[in-house]
Amino acid sequence: MIREKLQKDIRLALKDIYEGKSGEDVEIRVLLPKPEFGDYATTVSFSLSKILKKNPNEIANKIKDALSKSDFRVETKGGYINFFVKDELLR
Repeated sequence: MIREKLQKDIRLALKDIYEGKSGEDVEIRVLLPKPEFGDYATTVSFSLSKILKKNPNEIANKIKDALSKSDFRVETKGGYINFFVKDELLR
């Protein structure tokens, strides 16, 4: 449930940021990182950097900004996007 919600939220953010260029053709994998990096993570910015010819850090930060009002606390580090589940989502 949470993984699917993250994938959906990321996909919507990508469509808003990149106007469809990064739509359905990019696989959004949501991974389980080491606990200190969050509850979930994605490397989608690295895949997009090849398509968009942009720095993965720049892409990750744009996605983070687009998800600022989501049900997750979002952090970026080195192009990785880390998600921490807010307590409200678990209730």
